[in-house]
Amino acid sequence: GNQTWFFQMKNGIDNKTYVSCYGGNSYIHVINQPDSLGIACDFVQKQLYLGSILNGHIQYGSFPNTPNYKLGAINCNVGMEKVTMNDERLTVYPNPCEDKLSIIGYQFSVNTKVEVFDILGQLKLNPAAIPPYQGSKGDFTIDVHGLAAGIYILKTTDDKGYQQVVKFVKE
Repeated sequence: GNQTWFFQMKNGIDNKTYVSCYGGNSYIHVINQPDSLGIACDFVQKQLYLGSILNGHIQYGSFPNTPNYKLGAINCNVGMEKVTMNDERLTVYPNPCEDKLSIIGYQFSVNTKVEVFDILGQLKLNPAAIPPYQGSKGDFTIDVHGLAAGIYILKTTDDKGYQQVVKFVKE
C-alpha cells in the first residue's frame, strides 16, 4: 500500500546496483545485471526486505557513504626519493607566497639543482625553469607566479648529492 520512491543508487561488491527508497520503506530494490540494457538488467523492485523495528521502518532513504573498493591499485609515490641532508637548514620566505619565493641562508654550489613539486610529487618547476644561482651564500629567489594556489615542496640537491626539502604555500 505504500508508494515507492527511488532515491539513491549504490554499486555493491557483488556487481549489483542497489536502489534505496525514500520515505521510510523497508525494502531495497536491486538491479541484478547493471551492465545489461533494458529489461535484461533484471531490475527487481523490493528485492531485499530490511525488516522493521516496533512497526517503524528502518530504511529512510540514503545509503552510507562508502568508498568504491574496485578502483584498482593506487600509486602513492610522491615522486621524491630518500633525502640525504647536510648540516644547513633550508629556509624560505614569504611563506605563504604569491609570485616570488626566496631561499635564505643556504650555501649553494654552482651545480645546485632546485626543483618544485606539488603535494602529489609531480614536478612543477625544474632546474631548466629556475635560473642558476649566482653567488656563494645568501638569498636566492625563484619565480612561482605560474603555479596554482596550493601546497608545494621545494627540493635542492647540491653537487655532493646532499638534499634539502621544505614545504611552502602558494596563494
